[in-house]
Amino acid sequence: MPKPVPPPKETFSWKTLLRLSMWLTGAAMVFYGTLLAQGYLSTDPRFTLECTAQATKPCPAIEVKGAVYTNPVRLQSVFAADFGKSLFQIPLRDRRAHLLAIDWVSSASVSRIWPNHLSIKVTERKPVAFAKLPTDKGFRMSLIDADGVLLSIPMRVHFPLPILAGVTEEQKEADRKVRVDVMQHLMEDLGEDSRYISEINTTSMQDIRLIADVDGTAVELVIGDQHYRARLQNFLKHYQRIRQDSPKATIFDLRTEDRILVR
Repeated sequence: MPKPVPPPKETFSWKTLLRLSMWLTGAAMVFYGTLLAQGYLSTDPRFTLECTAQATKPCPAIEVKGAVYTNPVRLQSVFAADFGKSLFQIPLRDRRAHLLAIDWVSSASVSRIWPNHLSIKVTERKPVAFAKLPTDKGFRMSLIDADGVLLSIPMRVHFPLPILAGVTEEQKEADRKVRVDVMQHLMEDLGEDSRYISEINTTSMQDIRLIADVDGTAVELVIGDQHYRARLQNFLKHYQRIRQDSPKATIFDLRTEDRILVR
């Protein structure tokens, strides 16, 4: 006698339908609530960034921390398009990218301070030399940091730094960085004798040239690419006798170990 075939199982029960209905209702309520919240944050005047486009006065609604040489007004100008808008609508990631495009800014963060303020925190770059940049009319001066980034010179600030020649605006930052590294290695190797040096020319990194102040006279020294301290000390040791023999000489080649060539 054949066994009876059991009835097919239900593939979709009322309980499943009820759970699905409740899930969809909950999702719709969350979505609707999100829209209401976004609309509230976007339109309520309490969340408006109250700033006016003034070129000289900082906006009290934007707090700036960490800026020493960067003009706070310049930092705040990044948010000019957001003045009068809701804090919620400000694209913080895009604004941070624009902050990082400012020469002095090494790192930056932007935070919303509810209900209607912004907080900007920046870390500034540290200049290591003045960059002597060639132009059609001669040259212009800039500051440069250890990464080869050119920095504008702040007004009314004195930096006791050497001058670095051999860098240009057209060079990539990586190329300028190599020359900065050479300069820093040279100054470190010279130690206390670096006080004589006012300018380092790295146009040719195999034949580095220095401008030194010796006994109140500026002289040009071709020091090469090694033995910096030993070569400079040898020059200083024999300078008085060299000056007596060649009183009008201004260029001295120190690259030969057993002699100093005068030009």
